[in-house]
Amino acid sequence: MAVFISITLERQVDEVLNAFEAAILELPEIMGGYLMSGGADYMLHAFVRDLEHYRLLLGQLTRLGGIAHIQSSFVLKTFAQRTEPSVGAMQLR
Repeated sequence: MAVFISITLERQVDEVLNAFEAAILELPEIMGGYLMSGGADYMLHAFVRDLEHYRLLLGQLTRLGGIAHIQSSFVLKTFAQRTEPSVGAMQLR
């Protein structure tokens, strides 16, 4: 199951950001991690076996400390997935 997890930290200073990113890199379920603009600080792309596995991952995340808010959205359907953009299609015409 694919899940996108939005994380908002309590503080957005370099030492907190660096510690959070280092901890996330240790979690094998995390396939992608992005520092974001807007409401949440981070967006994580994770894969879990089932809801119980997700609950375990959520438990690991909440124990990291410094997290103010976590919101998850499960993927219902993947209709497009590319490994890189088509450069020719991105050029202005």
